Amino acid sequence: LPPHTACSPDLTLTGHTQQGFGLDWCPDKEGYVATAGFDRKVCVWDVSRPSGARMAPLVTFTGHRGPVEDVSWSPEASRSGSILRGPLVASVSDDHMVRLFE
Repeated sequence: LPPHTACSPDLTLTGHTQQGFGLDWCPDKEGYVATAGFDRKVCVWDVSRPSGARMAPLVTFTGHRGPVEDVSWSPEASRSGSILRGPLVASVSDDHMVRLFE
C-alpha cells in the first residue's frame, strides 16, 4: 500500500493477547472460525453476527503450555451418529501436545 493509505479493518477480534498464525473456518457452521495464538489460547468466533467493530470470542479454550501453532475443525460429529454434540477443534502446540476441544 502507498504510505498515505490507511488500513482500517471492518472487524477486530479481541480474544488473543499475543500474535498467532493458526486459523481455520468451520466447514459445518457458516461464519465460525477458530484461531490459535502464542498466548496459548484457542478462540472460536462467529463472525457472521458482528455487533460492532470489535468482537470477543464465543469461547476460549486453554490448556496448552506453549504457543499454539495451528488449529483445525473436524467434520460435524453428529453426522456419524457420534455421541459428541458438535464439531471438534483440534490444536497443536509447541508443548508437543495435540488437544481436542468440543
